[in-house]
Amino acid sequence: MNAPLVSVIIPVYNVEAYLEKCLLSISSQTYKNIEIIIINDGSTDNSSSIIHKYENLDERILVLNKQNGGLSDARNQGLEVACGEFLIFVDSDDILDVHTIEKNIVYFESQEEIDIVHFPVRFYSLGEIGGYFYKTDQPQVISNTLIAKKILQGKDLIAVWGKMYRKTIFDNVRFPKGQISEDLWVIPLLYSKCRNIYLSDQGLYLYTQRVDSIVSSKNTILKFSQYMLAYRNYIDDMYAYFPSLKKEIALAEFNIYRNGVKESRKYMDERFQASVKIFLSEVKFCHWINIVVLKRVMVLAFLSFVSFTLGEKKYNKLKTKLK
Repeated sequence: MNAPLVSVIIPVYNVEAYLEKCLLSISSQTYKNIEIIIINDGSTDNSSSIIHKYENLDERILVLNKQNGGLSDARNQGLEVACGEFLIFVDSDDILDVHTIEKNIVYFESQEEIDIVHFPVRFYSLGEIGGYFYKTDQPQVISNTLIAKKILQGKDLIAVWGKMYRKTIFDNVRFPKGQISEDLWVIPLLYSKCRNIYLSDQGLYLYTQRVDSIVSSKNTILKFSQYMLAYRNYIDDMYAYFPSLKKEIALAEFNIYRNGVKESRKYMDERFQASVKIFLSEVKFCHWINIVVLKRVMVLAFLSFVSFTLGEKKYNKLKTKLK
């Protein structure tokens, strides 16, 4: 295979403090046959000037300027114009190690059945590289069903970044405009379409932990509702695309439920009842496999409510007694 074109899609919105490091990391990739698609999603800070600077420095950069429409809309714009045989998504506050594309594109060349390559992800904050967010213990080729199982078990990331894709699996797949947790809406469909995945230990994606990204309290209930809607859709899609994983999906669904109840404890008293009502309307238990699993889930659900009403210490004591 001659050096195929790789499209790097970077949505940008008001990230002047982080953008230069991001763009430098992409422009400096040791693999040279790339197109860098920057979607300026209506930035109002100095991001536009930084983009213009790099546009003049690197002829591989294509800039799309648009009104603010959110991350999903910006990514979709990038997908529409991407000409590469392969794709990478990079958030504009993150950094891609300069060898990442070169080290990982070879897996597509050696394995014709590979449609997605996962590579390591580490935390990054204030100039310091932290621990691994994701790293495989064993580089290997795995099936789409096995990767879905790993995701459900929390052993892999529900994110489109930190991966390289064969572009064809994005045919007729777009991110949902206006939704948060947008990756949850597409991950099940993407993996249902791919043949095999390679888990690589080469390259590195630095995921920036921003101090300015905390959700304001006045938007908490709305964000919580949208977040749970995304998870509801994610669970439904997993049942639809990976029916052989019913047990794993059911347990993942319960964990979403329990974590949601725990999360709702953070809300102010006057908002609590409304947020729980929203949560329970979004998370329905309607897919349980059989009566054995149902009984187990009902016990766990009971323990979850005990945890909420009595506190974690009494919850853990009851849990130990029931084992």
